[in-house]
Amino acid sequence: AHFLASSRNLNKAAQHLGLTEGLLSPEEASAYRLPQSAQQYIDSLKPAYVDGTPEQVKSRLVELAGRYGTSDIGIVTTCYAYEAREQSYRLIAEAFGTSQGQ
Repeated sequence: AHFLASSRNLNKAAQHLGLTEGLLSPEEASAYRLPQSAQQYIDSLKPAYVDGTPEQVKSRLVELAGRYGTSDIGIVTTCYAYEAREQSYRLIAEAFGTSQGQ
């Protein structure tokens, strides 16, 4: 999950780095050498992200729903590859015991 998230993280810092290529692959993004200021910016955003195993994600989403007093949660998964995005949604659905309606 953290490897796949490297694409999203670098994309978030792109405006500060002058990058215009769009979302890079996790291989490219994880190899990208970030200036300290860009890494600090990415680190400041991480508390708002929910990354990890399906069980970790479920636990954090349940915690956040309780904190905000809601039973409705919207999920956005930013992944370089469509297949990884689809797998992410499938794993979350399975963790909550629901299906994707296929």
